[in-house]
Amino acid sequence: NGFDGVLRSKGVVWIAGIHESSFMWNQAGDAMGIEDGGAWLHGSEDPSNWPSDTPQEYRSAPYGDRRQELVFIGKNLKAAKVRKHLN
Repeated sequence: NGFDGVLRSKGVVWIAGIHESSFMWNQAGDAMGIEDGGAWLHGSEDPSNWPSDTPQEYRSAPYGDRRQELVFIGKNLKAAKVRKHLN
């Protein structure tokens, strides 16, 4: 499968249809979990109140800070295969 060689993966995900909350993706070996990651800034805070270290691209993006941001750590990973299995 596309995840052969993945030892660990983690990050933040935006799940379709759930616009208020982010989710934290955590995987190590055979253990996998997705947990509540708290509210996105976009839609819950006025951009002028966002933390000063929030990247400018999030402030002006149509969906603000909502995003998919995953890291895969492993051995002999094939990035194209991993991406294909995520879609």
